[in-house]
Amino acid sequence: MDNDNHPLEPVLVNKKKLDPGRFVRSFFLIFVGIIFLLNTTGVVDWTVWTYIWRFWPVLIILSGLSLVVGSGRGVSLIISLFSLVTFVGVGIFSLGAVNSPIVADILFFTIVKYPKI
Repeated sequence: MDNDNHPLEPVLVNKKKLDPGRFVRSFFLIFVGIIFLLNTTGVVDWTVWTYIWRFWPVLIILSGLSLVVGSGRGVSLIISLFSLVTFVGVGIFSLGAVNSPIVADILFFTIVKYPKI
């Protein structure tokens, strides 16, 4: 019972340094997982990988940026947002290049028909 903390007693948390490279890897894995899910459910054809493969240097650029800028809180946030925007942009470009009627309807609705507020 020596190691048990009282419910109201503060617990020390091991705070890890924010690593921007971790965010880049995380967004990359989420991006690849979403594309695989869309492939296996038939929403997107497997040819989408030929379009995505054209952007492989982006991974090198994002990894290099995360190494150069360090691991500060603000820097990690900026690199994370940049990574997210980059992967979403590559995804939209790649999905738009594939001639899938479902993807075309989704992209057309979200980009063109979405009501302006």
